[in-house]
Amino acid sequence: MVFSVPLDWSYGNQIFQIEKIVGWDGKDIKVQTDNFSVKIIPVTGTYTKDDEEYFRLLPSLSPETRKRNGYQ
Repeated sequence: MVFSVPLDWSYGNQIFQIEKIVGWDGKDIKVQTDNFSVKIIPVTGTYTKDDEEYFRLLPSLSPETRKRNGYQ
């Protein structure tokens, strides 16, 4: 997944949790994922081991995911 990262975030692992309000049994309730981490890497600079891992995993993504992220 590619998304914009605020400039004040540090590179490295960041912990996230996604929350969403959904209708259930006539009520709005908040559902959330378990915590997960995302490693923030710079888009400029020298080629690193992290870049290599990204490109290694790219072919395993579904065609739809690759297309949404700009890879045909």
